[in-house]
This record gives sequence, C-alpha cells and structure tokens, in this order.
Amino acid sequence: MQARTLLYDFVLIDTAGRDRLQAAAIIACHEIFVPTELRQFAVDGIVEMDKMLSANFPHSGKITRIIPNFYRDTIRQKVSWPLAKTFPPEK
Repeated sequence: MQARTLLYDFVLIDTAGRDRLQAAAIIACHEIFVPTELRQFAVDGIVEMDKMLSANFPHSGKITRIIPNFYRDTIRQKVSWPLAKTFPPEK
C-alpha cells in the first residue's frame, strides 16, 4: 500500500487550552488566525498569546489574522484600531 500525499490550502484546528494537539498544530502551521471578541480583556489576551508563541515556538506559525466577533457595537470598534496597529496586515 502506497502512502498518498494530500496538499491543503487551509487546515482549521480548534483546540482549547495548552495541550499536545495545540502544540503540534502551532509547530505545523505557517499562520495563526485568531477569532476574538473586541473587548480589551480579549485583546490583552491576544498580546499575551503572541508573546507566548514567540517564546515557546520561535520558528513556528505567527499570528497573522485577527477575526473580530460582535463587531457592530461602536465601543468595540474603538478597540479594533489599536489591535490593527499591534497586528498589522501583511502586504
């Protein structure tokens, strides 16, 4: 039986907590997309996550996209600007 090579453009892995599956996903990826609410506490958590990724996985995937949830609230729209400055889109 021959092994088949499958190529994917995207693979979504949704993990909760820091476990082996999450570590394997981070090591295997090139980019990390983070869905989040636009609340200050959540934004602070993304900044901390970015620091943890840089410290623990320096040669693996980096946060490249933030996917805002519950964006219609105008108060939360004010949070999106500092978030975009912290994690600018790649050109």
